[in-house]
Amino acid sequence: MKTNNRKLNLTSALILLLSITALSGVASAQILSVDFTGAAYGGVTQAGFDSIVGTLSSVSSESPATGTFGAYTVTATPSSADQGGIYNRGGVTNGGGLTYANLYNSFVFDNSTGPLTLTIAGVTANTTYALTLFAYDSGIAAGAETFTAAGATSGGPGTVDFVGASTPTTNLQYSTTIDVSSTSTTLTIEETGAANTIRLNGFELSAVAAPEPSSVALIGLGALVLLINRRRMASLLS
Repeated sequence: MKTNNRKLNLTSALILLLSITALSGVASAQILSVDFTGAAYGGVTQAGFDSIVGTLSSVSSESPATGTFGAYTVTATPSSADQGGIYNRGGVTNGGGLTYANLYNSFVFDNSTGPLTLTIAGVTANTTYALTLFAYDSGIAAGAETFTAAGATSGGPGTVDFVGASTPTTNLQYSTTIDVSSTSTTLTIEETGAANTIRLNGFELSAVAAPEPSSVALIGLGALVLLINRRRMASLLS
């Protein structure tokens, strides 16, 4: 009897291990990385990112900040035409675990309380995406940013709290990642915060891969074996 129990326990452990391995193999495929670059003020596009280039002048002259990258069109629109633009602040340098200094140095901004509206057109409807948003500015005391899905988009919210004097030391220090999907082909995210603190350095968009059917079946088998084992042990102890 003890031998049979050991075998069942070993089988349960093996199936659990295989289930965990299967889940860990489900990765997100990055499809878009965008850096809002204040090139007119010395901004440099982050390596590995596409760039939407702008100046400190109001977004009314840029109408609004936008760029097309393959099948995707990205647009950042401030709450009103005279409230925003793209600027390079500087002040962040690479070192240690940080390689995204150029990304953190530039941003699209909204000087009101928002919303600064980010749209990403060209996505697949009813598909889940992982959206990582970066928010930091070394030139202001602090910012408390909230990112909320709007329109046909669902998911989130996400928040980023940054302190201007505390420069980032890792790539994701001042970022938030939210899972979003839309019933249309456009993702819409609104950023809000205190007046003159709304900043968006850029973002990364990844398609969230669903588990293979075989992985789901393996997880179900593992759960079934655990249930059988539990019931059997309860029966032996009763």
